[in-house]
Amino acid sequence: MITNLKSSSLVIATACIFMASLSSCRKNADEVKEIITESEAAEIVEAAVSERTAGAALSTEEMARMAGSTLDQCNQPGDTSFAFSNDYAGASYAYQLGLDWLLSCSDLDVPQQLQFDMTGSGTFASVKWDGTQSSTGTLLLTGLDFQSAAYTLNGDYDYVGEITGDLRLVDPSLDCTIEINLVDLQLDKDTYDITTGSGSIVLTVSNGRGQTQTLNGQLVFNGDGTATVTINNLSYTFDL
Repeated sequence: MITNLKSSSLVIATACIFMASLSSCRKNADEVKEIITESEAAEIVEAAVSERTAGAALSTEEMARMAGSTLDQCNQPGDTSFAFSNDYAGASYAYQLGLDWLLSCSDLDVPQQLQFDMTGSGTFASVKWDGTQSSTGTLLLTGLDFQSAAYTLNGDYDYVGEITGDLRLVDPSLDCTIEINLVDLQLDKDTYDITTGSGSIVLTVSNGRGQTQTLNGQLVFNGDGTATVTINNLSYTFDL
């Protein structure tokens, strides 16, 4: 009788070990689906937005700079291109920006809105990430009247990058796309700084193993030279 009890206990223990092992395998398979953490996703968004890495803030500033010099070009399309490079402490970039624009005016030739179609490409490096990037966007600038202290910018900014995380041990190189919908960005007419505004973000990353991950987030421009991105329960503030 005692021998049979021991045999039964051994069978139960073996089954428990098998089930625990199976559960562990399932957990590991789920974990593999998470290519990047929320904090890494926030850092990638920073690279796509911050002027320090030739992100959206650099392009929107140039649009605000150009607005004053186009107000006498009603309903006439124009285009121009720029080349930028800079080296900060812990960040650098080399970037080319092309802008096509059209100023829409009233029947009395009063400027109403300025539409920009942009393309950009370049390289960047930051403390944790570096790589190449290209960007496109269609953005609408209003607040062109002299009474307004700031321009208002709305539109879509799309970012495509091949980036490497210098501190990542697994899959250091990633392909990423970021879709940013910018809402009511206010750009000071004297400094061209972003003083307020928000945006929604869709970030998609893929690795060399064919795995893909998509995260959604919200972006808020704080008016003090910083922006905050929120992804799930993580909020991350960075310098523009």
